[in-house]
Amino acid sequence: MSKRIILGLIAGTAVFGSVFGLAASLTVGSEKLSASEIAVTSCDADGVHTAYTYDPVTGLVTDVVVSDIDDACVGFDVVARVHGSGGYLTHGEGTVAAGTADDNSTSLALGTGQDPEDIIEVEVILNGVGTGAVAP
Repeated sequence: MSKRIILGLIAGTAVFGSVFGLAASLTVGSEKLSASEIAVTSCDADGVHTAYTYDPVTGLVTDVVVSDIDDACVGFDVVARVHGSGGYLTHGEGTVAAGTADDNSTSLALGTGQDPEDIIEVEVILNGVGTGAVAP
């Protein structure tokens, strides 16, 4: 092999290694997500509970109530994404308000009412960190 090819391969490997190394330490947002070796933690390590509010006239689910939210999450944005067999259906969003002793809860109005039989799962996201809570 010629010196040119060997130097080209070395330079290419160095550039690839530098770019790959930078991507591995990427941080998105200020405190929400990190792709480095730092673990992503949630403000609520033991999870939350979800329940529904029904409209008695239409029989549709109109709100998702998220409860048992730890005090560390008070003031955080919260989103409840409702999923059915075909994927995403609708969502509700709000802010976690203070309750009593790690039993903070919030009711999130859904964008559109949903037939309860169509709902398979509710994904709860607190300040960008999903807790993966499943609907009852």
